[in-house]
Amino acid sequence: MNNLKILSLGLDRNLADQNSAVSFRVKEYSHLVEFYKIIYPKNKNKFLAFWKIYKEAKEEITKNNFNVISVQDTYYLALLGVYLAKKYSVGIEIQVHGFEKYRGIRKIIAYFVLQNADSIRVVSNRLRERIKNMGIAERKITTVSIYTDISAISPKLKYEINRKFIFLTVGRLVPVKNIGMQIKAFKEIVNEFPDSELWVVGDGPEKDRFEFNEKVKFFGNQDDLSHYYSSADAFLLTSKSEGWGLVIIEAGAYGLPIIMTDVGCAGEVVINGENGIVIPVEDKKSLIRNMKRIIEDEDLRRKFGTAIRSKVLSLPSKEKTLSLYKESWERCLDFKKGKIMTIVHKLTKHLLFRYIISGGTAAFVDLVLLYIFNTVFDIHYIYASIMAFIVAFFVSFILQKFWTFKNLSKENIHKQVVMYLGSSLFGLSLNTLLMYIFVDYFHLFVLLSQIFAGGLVACCSFFISKKLIFKYDKI
Repeated sequence: MNNLKILSLGLDRNLADQNSAVSFRVKEYSHLVEFYKIIYPKNKNKFLAFWKIYKEAKEEITKNNFNVISVQDTYYLALLGVYLAKKYSVGIEIQVHGFEKYRGIRKIIAYFVLQNADSIRVVSNRLRERIKNMGIAERKITTVSIYTDISAISPKLKYEINRKFIFLTVGRLVPVKNIGMQIKAFKEIVNEFPDSELWVVGDGPEKDRFEFNEKVKFFGNQDDLSHYYSSADAFLLTSKSEGWGLVIIEAGAYGLPIIMTDVGCAGEVVINGENGIVIPVEDKKSLIRNMKRIIEDEDLRRKFGTAIRSKVLSLPSKEKTLSLYKESWERCLDFKKGKIMTIVHKLTKHLLFRYIISGGTAAFVDLVLLYIFNTVFDIHYIYASIMAFIVAFFVSFILQKFWTFKNLSKENIHKQVVMYLGSSLFGLSLNTLLMYIFVDYFHLFVLLSQIFAGGLVACCSFFISKKLIFKYDKI
């Protein structure tokens, strides 16, 4: 599909920086489709930012005829995306990078938006399984890990320790990252291994809760992490929840042995005992025990560092990743069309719906011809009504017999034609009488009179056709 027009709604304020990694990714996306635009918050006030995203999105959809909305969120912004998609009849893709703060009203919203998504893009198989367990159709889900360019990274070549041993962690200082557990564990490690250090790179609201010193060093946010990865001897990630874990891929590219909790790409990239160590979430004792193992065992460090480097090099290329993005967008449109066809299919199973459509088609023919005969050719409304009704009769019989009542047999077709003609003549008489009453006595407009008369005649015709003519007895 070359006519894809994607409107993306995001929460990443780094999009304002044209030199940021996310801005470069957006430029890559724009080459995949006819038109790609992303809207992100430009105000610090969350309510005002949300309102401006809504106003801008409405304007963009109307102006540029987007056919897919993609939302990098599973909560409030995703709810807005679902609303806009339904309002403007476009496809909706929900991107799932994790389920941080998944509780209360957020849990209800996430379930609602995922159920109503046409396509869901997740960053790990762990998230894929979690969403499947929520009862979401698997055909909606596309797994696309976050691509990381590691081609220019030089791996660690030496694993012997001739100096201090450095544990490195990189991430936001927020509760879900659980960096506090690393600091508590390290207090016990440093007693036994006084030449070790813990480096913390990142920033966040929890910074003031932690006690940094000459052994637990805080470096804040850094644009270039290469020095820290190259200097470290092992990498720690102790999050309570992760969607993927981009820093794991980066650390793996440098050949760092990794200890991580069972979240994100654990089990998919980091395989416990094979190319790293995976511990239970919030298990401080296991963390301490394995930090000691990593310090003491040079061969283990070399084994894990070499193996994880090979693993991350085997992850999908940029081209493959981008093609999967496009596949998800195309699936979004396909699923949208599929949903429409499913609804139509379900509706056509109902007898009354089929009868209304068949009758409506015949009525449309009747009204159009009535207008032409009466207005264009100036034929008296009574005669115009009779002529239009006769033509509509043939349209009605074919549709009602073969589609509405599924009577495909030709054995009694002559008898059915006669009976249907009798029913139609009765309907014609009733229709003519009602038209005369509505027009001459109530002075209603001719077309409006025909709508009222046709509705009453249709009710009588339905029961006669069902019970007497086509003898429809299916439930």
